[in-house]
Amino acid sequence: MGMNDFQTDARLVQSYLSGKQAAFEKIYDRYERPLFSYILKLLRDRTAAEDAFQQTWMQAVKALPAYREQSRFSSWLFGIAHNCCMDHLRRETTRREDGFQADQLDRREHDGGMPDYLAEKNEELTHLARAIDQLPAEQRAVVLMRVHGEIPFKDIAEALDCSLNTVLGRMHYAVKNLRKLLKENIGEDLTHVLS
Repeated sequence: MGMNDFQTDARLVQSYLSGKQAAFEKIYDRYERPLFSYILKLLRDRTAAEDAFQQTWMQAVKALPAYREQSRFSSWLFGIAHNCCMDHLRRETTRREDGFQADQLDRREHDGGMPDYLAEKNEELTHLARAIDQLPAEQRAVVLMRVHGEIPFKDIAEALDCSLNTVLGRMHYAVKNLRKLLKENIGEDLTHVLS
């Protein structure tokens, strides 16, 4: 997202706060897909993700009067989502041993008519998603915000309430861990797909 989106978000927030419901609908439409994708991939459970998604929007609407334009709306919103997800994970007493579930991936099935390069790309993304799913939560959050939310590192740091160096370190270790996991599981490095 560019600077114009940053300014547009701020105007939409102000418009919504002045009573124009359509402004909120535009904000919601803009962030619905990347936000839900981020939450789903972080929690790895569709029901929990749907709950956290609703909780995120409820908290965001309640906190909108306190939103300050000096921060990007996307990092502010993803920060709320991250906190909702972390609250959920803290409350969860047992974790599934197999955190990967095929129905949680947003992927297309190979139907035989798909060109080979698309089938290969789909397979690469599936392997990468499985590897991301195995990362520690802090690293996974940074990767998912960066990839699915397309959020700049500076804004990820703001959303996660940590330093830019911490975020960059988490991304560095995430890529290092992904390379290792992918080498062990499929014998090749697919981290180029992240860029």
